[in-house]
Amino acid sequence: MLIKKEFKKKAGDLLKIDNLFKKAKEYFEENKYVKALICYDKILRINPNNVFALNNKGVIFYKLGEYKKELEYYEKALKYFDDALKINPNNIEILYNKGTTLAKLKKYEEAFKCFQEAFLFYLKKYFGLKEGKNICFNIKGD
Repeated sequence: MLIKKEFKKKAGDLLKIDNLFKKAKEYFEENKYVKALICYDKILRINPNNVFALNNKGVIFYKLGEYKKELEYYEKALKYFDDALKINPNNIEILYNKGTTLAKLKKYEEAFKCFQEAFLFYLKKYFGLKEGKNICFNIKGD
């Protein structure tokens, strides 16, 4: 009986998360960033390790930084990208987002490292480790 109850709760949570993602996406596309952030906060209350919600909050703070030209938003974006990378350190999209944000903050060496790491994960994922190494060597000219 307890297992059935837990299953219903998890299924209900998944349905809530799915609906919240849909709402957040609509708000984001309408540039209603604060409303989208509220949806992501609700998702994170249900599942604090939801990488997609963490990444998307980072993207929203990045967008707010571009719009308002305030560095504090980029710093907040970095916090969410870092939190997401703690959970999924090999996520190419999050590494790219973090690199882009670091570049906005003129932290170019750190940004380059993120882009480099994302590129290497991309090569490993789509070309396999051996080919990825060969491609890296060819780019360097070795």
